[in-house]
Amino acid sequence: MIDNIRKVKQELVQIGVVIFFTMIITMSYYFINNVFAAILTILLGIEILIVNKKIFGYVTNMPGLFGGVWFLTIGLSCLQLHQKQVTWKYNTWLYYILTYSIFLGGYCLFEVIKKKEKNENVSLIIDKKIALEFLTSITAICTVFFILEVIIRRQIPALSSDMSSYHNFGVTGLHYFTVLSCFILPISIVCVMLYRKEFTRLDYVKIVSYNIIGILIPVLIVSRHLLLMTFVLGTIVAITLNKKYEKYMIILIALVGIVGWFGISSLRKQDDMYLKEAMCIQDDSILSIKNMQIYMYVSCNYDNFNANVGKIEKFSLGTKSLFPIFALTGLKFIIPNIADENLIRFVDVYNTYPIIMQPYQDFGEIGIYIYMMVIGYLCGLVENIKKNKFSNILIDSIFKYCLIFSFFTNGFATPAIWFYVIILILIEKIFFKGKILKMDYKEEKDE
Repeated sequence: MIDNIRKVKQELVQIGVVIFFTMIITMSYYFINNVFAAILTILLGIEILIVNKKIFGYVTNMPGLFGGVWFLTIGLSCLQLHQKQVTWKYNTWLYYILTYSIFLGGYCLFEVIKKKEKNENVSLIIDKKIALEFLTSITAICTVFFILEVIIRRQIPALSSDMSSYHNFGVTGLHYFTVLSCFILPISIVCVMLYRKEFTRLDYVKIVSYNIIGILIPVLIVSRHLLLMTFVLGTIVAITLNKKYEKYMIILIALVGIVGWFGISSLRKQDDMYLKEAMCIQDDSILSIKNMQIYMYVSCNYDNFNANVGKIEKFSLGTKSLFPIFALTGLKFIIPNIADENLIRFVDVYNTYPIIMQPYQDFGEIGIYIYMMVIGYLCGLVENIKKNKFSNILIDSIFKYCLIFSFFTNGFATPAIWFYVIILILIEKIFFKGKILKMDYKEEKDE
């Protein structure tokens, strides 16, 4: 394992490199052209991925994932392939640059002050039976709540002719349990990778059956987000348990994700005419309508944020960043207008923003800096927790998922994410009662 002090020094050097090159990129953006700046930004994203791969020894480390995806998508947005995209404000660039740098600062802060982990009681081991019971329970819960939602809504979005039926499907409170289906695949991977030598044919039949359900739920509710989350979490968990094949796993998940994306998109019954009008795509667009839709999902969130820089008339004072607390406790129904959004969008129907939108709404510029420092610290905490429990592995994958899609949404300000975390912690305490996974038992015993 890399010495913590050495890792911190390398990350601090990386902060300096990022600030230096982003200053050059920003000057290129304003004084040369946006395409040249876009190329440099994409190269910076690749450099961050490569450097952090060398520091940590694997690609799916949090600083690498966040920084790599953050600057790759900023670079794509700089290309300005949609006719309504405009030149960003100076402050916008400053916020984008410091978002990653301050995140790294928070991550390094945890590395500096963290304490040595205590040894686990290796006599308490999760056996195959308990692991499969856990998987069965999660599958049963999400299936029951999915059926309840279908009964209440009296429709299945994939079988509906209404183009917006998927928007209206979720039932408040119940949907949190339906989307637990995203954990069926990652839990299955843990079970197979750690207990396959003890598996019977019936166990494999169960695993396959459960995962058919886990894939069917996002397909039937036409949720590209849930399907992507399922595959991404599964891939991250697989790499966590066995980093030897991470390159092949990443390629596989990319291919599966693309197929799944287009497959579910076709179920939304949104034809080219609808997309062209909704997303303000002109006839002379450089990309086809379907490709422009993907480009906008990936890159134009930054333009939404830029449109709001300097335009927030009244700060939310923490209610946006801490919205999961208000949602999960029911306070959102008591406090008036807490869920209201009065943000500018560069395309009316396109309502996604990067991770820094909520803290900017709350406290402006200082909100971004404090928030990203806290997120960096929490990510350092989660990544350094020993991956010898189901909850530790799954929460780690959730945080990485949030960082990967930080260009598109702020997962850390989403109630569902913290609902997952709370449920996993409760399951660890009540269901597993402190037991650890068998793989770690063997490793510790050998040591």
